[in-house]
Amino acid sequence: MTDPRKIDIVGRWVAIALIVGFVGLLSNQAIRPLLSSHRDLVAFKEAVAILASADNSIERLNTQIELMQQKVAESEAQLPQDLDLDAFLEQLGELARETGVHIEKFTPYEVADQRLCRELPLDVRLAGSFPAIYNFLNHLEQGDRLSRIERLSVARGDAQNGCRARMELVLFFAKEQSG
Repeated sequence: MTDPRKIDIVGRWVAIALIVGFVGLLSNQAIRPLLSSHRDLVAFKEAVAILASADNSIERLNTQIELMQQKVAESEAQLPQDLDLDAFLEQLGELARETGVHIEKFTPYEVADQRLCRELPLDVRLAGSFPAIYNFLNHLEQGDRLSRIERLSVARGDAQNGCRARMELVLFFAKEQSG
């Protein structure tokens, strides 16, 4: 006959195995949703961090846009309201006399409407010594009138005028107010 203790030990091991299996099955059923919830929570935290970073980027971009709008408004305020080519020509003549440069030719072209302003291109030809032409250009650049030298060429001149210069100058002024 079999020893009752052996059956009791085998029964205990079977019961323990069943209990461990049952607990394992239950814990697997309970842990799987917890692990899934943990992954979802990590993904949610990453999404929140990305949104916070994007929100900061948007705020920085909005600040930069506001600064650019302020600079555009300041620049527009500096534009002369009208071209007043006669006054500019007088200033140019005075500058030429002060620097010892001779204006050989001054040709205005058609006014061009740009997005933020209007532009008047000019063809200006000068004669004089190189230092005089340099001084003329330097004063022109530092002047009150908003302008830009698009092209400049300097060539050797004759004995009387050491250099000849040709520049394409653009004058800027405000757009006409509609209404």
